[in-house]
Amino acid sequence: VTGVQTCALPICYRELSRAGHKDTVTNVAFRWGFNDSAHFSRTFKEAFGVTPSSIRTGTKSRCSRAR
Repeated sequence: VTGVQTCALPICYRELSRAGHKDTVTNVAFRWGFNDSAHFSRTFKEAFGVTPSSIRTGTKSRCSRAR
């Protein structure tokens, strides 16, 4: 994970958790410099303890580490 990607993770979290957000997890990952959605998902889960898809669908509670 590059420094830019590490800095982008909280932004990705906010985008995915925004009500009415229509982009896929893959689109958000690619927009913020990740070239592989599986790598993005693993990195996101390591950082926040939840998967990006669970944040997008609202099935997991919000993580305080993303604020």
